[in-house]
Amino acid sequence: MERIVHGLPMRPVRHLDHVSATPLTCLKRVLFLARNYELQGATVLLLGDHDLTSLALAQVVPGVAITVVDSDERILDYINVVAAQHGWTIRTLFADLRVALPRSVETSCDLVFTDPPYTPEGMRLFLARGLESLKPTSSARLLFCYGFSERHPGLGLKVQSVLHDLHLVAEAILPHFNRYRGAQAIASSAALYICRPTRRSLPAAQALKIDPRIYTQGKSAEETTMTVLSQGVVDTVKHLLAAQAPARVLLVGDGWPQTWRVQWRPFHSGDTCIPCLLTGKGHALLMRVLLQWTSSLTIMPISCVRSCSLPPNSSSSLQPTMWWTASSTRTRMTRCERSSTAVIS
Repeated sequence: MERIVHGLPMRPVRHLDHVSATPLTCLKRVLFLARNYELQGATVLLLGDHDLTSLALAQVVPGVAITVVDSDERILDYINVVAAQHGWTIRTLFADLRVALPRSVETSCDLVFTDPPYTPEGMRLFLARGLESLKPTSSARLLFCYGFSERHPGLGLKVQSVLHDLHLVAEAILPHFNRYRGAQAIASSAALYICRPTRRSLPAAQALKIDPRIYTQGKSAEETTMTVLSQGVVDTVKHLLAAQAPARVLLVGDGWPQTWRVQWRPFHSGDTCIPCLLTGKGHALLMRVLLQWTSSLTIMPISCVRSCSLPPNSSSSLQPTMWWTASSTRTRMTRCERSSTAVIS
């Protein structure tokens, strides 16, 4: 396992709060799972796996079905390469959990393991997505890692309050279970939390209002100021949506009015066609979001920089523009004309 971990060809990404656990920690996690849970024939989901715990699990428990969801495709590619070399079966899926959980893992897992960003919003998001992926059984469990400085117990209280908000029962907390290469601010260690969902946990997770500032560093750090869309952009988008009268809207990116997140009914992966509103420069993210659903999305990229006006010669209906579709591979894209999309810039 030490050879596999040290063979990871890329450096940790700071803005994704990557701090690598030691190879011994990866092995400890897997042995704990194997000794305390019946994993033969079970499905285990890892939300984020920069530590490569999935590879240790495949090595120790061959009969378990493993799925890894991560926003770093380099990690997913490395897991695929190592798993193929050893004949292990690990399913890897790209997703930004701030947008949605991949449809194929919803209510399909027996156990979820995650080492999320150590912020209240990051913890809230990852645990909520974990709850959405668990099967509605009494044996389902959610395990996560979290550490805080001895000088700042208030930080630990904020994060532990998330468990109350999500109606999770903490069955056990194992202090200093995880050790890291770095992370001196938390003494290079974190506890392992073992949680059991209640009947109110999933509704609480589904009602989550997502704050994209989930990390401790970078442009999505919790201290950053969120971009606000100009009133001209908001008014124009509202005008275009009024013509379509959608029941659901998928809001992607920063700057959307908070009232919109309440007004539009929550997105559900079974919807056949919904408007997808995208702000910023995240068109690559949008393409990858498309890979998670077989249903069609109405794509409406929104520019946060330039002033916004209705497209030329437009009435209340949307104008044709380029529609991005995904091929069978994860990163190869094709584009074609569709009449139900519009770009506002």
